[in-house]
Formats: sequence, structure tokens, C-alpha cells
Amino acid sequence: MSKADELLNSMNDDISLMSCDADTEPHICIDEDRNITVPSILRRIAVQFDHNSETVTFDCPRYWDGHDLSEMVIHINYMRADGKKSSYIADNVVVDEDDDKLMHFDWTISKYATMVKGSLPFLVAAVKTDEDGNELYHWSS
Repeated sequence: MSKADELLNSMNDDISLMSCDADTEPHICIDEDRNITVPSILRRIAVQFDHNSETVTFDCPRYWDGHDLSEMVIHINYMRADGKKSSYIADNVVVDEDDDKLMHFDWTISKYATMVKGSLPFLVAAVKTDEDGNELYHWSS
């Protein structure tokens, strides 16, 4: 029997040992001062050429100066190591069930973001526009 077979056979069949608990997964946090904190475990979120293989969740204040950011379009604007910029629109903004002053949204990392090896600096923006596309409000982290 190979070493790999021995290791596989020694694994417990309890599926809970093999899956992640979404409630314990780390989140990227934006605080009341607009500072972004990325947990160390998420600082190597993807490797070059990954595509839709990782989704990270953000925690963010819902209200800013009387504006409800959860009702706006959330953009994650990023810049690849080669200087090319792009934006991801979070389409799943939700208000926290336990704290209605907090909202969450996700970013699924695409192949465009990982096409180039290196760091991936980003900022988050909440944007409200009128029916003609004119910007009425813009909040950035």
C-alpha cells in the first residue's frame, strides 16, 4: 500500500472534519474610519491564473453620515501588479442578521485579477446614481 493510500485510509469519515464552517471563515473588515483590515490568512488569497476559485467576505459599516450603503452598488476596485486596473461589483450585499448597522458582501477573485503574479491592492466604493447614471453619492474606503 502506498503512503497516500495509508493516509486516506486513516482519515475519519466524519464529513464535518473535512468541511469549513462559514461562520469561522475570516472576513476582510472595514472599520468606522474606513480602514481595511485583511487577516493574515487572506493575504495570499489566490495564486496566479486562479479563476473563481476563492471568494472573500467583507464586513462593513452599513451607514455613513446618514447614507445606507447597503442600498448602493458596491465596487471592489483593484490594481494588478502590472498596473492594470479593474473593478468587481458585489451583487450580494446583505445586512447582518444580528447587527443591522453592519453589512456583508463578497468578492470572487477572477482570472483577470490573478493573470499577473504579485500583490493586489484594492479599495471598496459604494456608489449611488440616478436613473441617468449621474453619480449622486460616492463613498470609498
